[in-house]
Amino acid sequence: QQAAVSTMTDHVDGVCSIEKVSESDATDFLVLQDAWAECHLDLARPYYPALTMRDWQLLLCCPSPKILDSPKGRVGIFKAIVQGKAIYSDITILKAVIRPGETSDEEMIGFVMYERMDFPTGSTTSSSSSSATLQRTKSSSVGMDWTSESEFASTESGGGAAASTEDRPWLQVKQLYVDPAHRHRGLGRQLLKAVLEAHCELGYLDIRLQVVDLNIAALEWYRALGFLVSELSRRFLGDNSQGNIVVYKKMILRAQPAI
Repeated sequence: QQAAVSTMTDHVDGVCSIEKVSESDATDFLVLQDAWAECHLDLARPYYPALTMRDWQLLLCCPSPKILDSPKGRVGIFKAIVQGKAIYSDITILKAVIRPGETSDEEMIGFVMYERMDFPTGSTTSSSSSSATLQRTKSSSVGMDWTSESEFASTESGGGAAASTEDRPWLQVKQLYVDPAHRHRGLGRQLLKAVLEAHCELGYLDIRLQVVDLNIAALEWYRALGFLVSELSRRFLGDNSQGNIVVYKKMILRAQPAI
């Protein structure tokens, strides 16, 4: 069950709305998704100059080389998500669009992709094996997943423990991106707010995500919204023999968000 999403806000260039994507949005979505991957390429270039755009696409956008290299591969995955097919039924993509005028075409300027995660009946968050199994059975062809569960301990200065784990579902943000030309106008905040508002009545109160530790600006932004770092993970990129490893900070927002 999903709640409909349609949030309207004023924007300097017109009216901005947060809506679910449709199949006709495939091209615009993939352009923004590639721009998101390119941002990561730029962040890592000083440290890993040999990494390519394709390396980041495989890590962030589509782990399957066969699908990535197919002319219609990613479009097919996008349409399967929109249609709610099989393993993609719990994934939703919301878009931020602006309409400069009544007769002007809309422009997609941002998006958020997230997945609804439910614990199996009778399981508890203290069972790391059941949650890890849950994660592995969810769709993995649309980017990185939250790969393990553990007791959440805040790594923020002060060292206090984060909120205790509870047996309740959460929303896993896989991808969030806003066009740089439209940043600092609250669109990222509106996208996350729309995610929560669409599902909070169904019991989804937590948001979890991962941020590459090189992206200081994003980490500070998420912290300002109330996210806490829970643990670290690492990923190999490109040729494993080259030892290209990036570290991700897993973050969680519980219950009362500041968004």
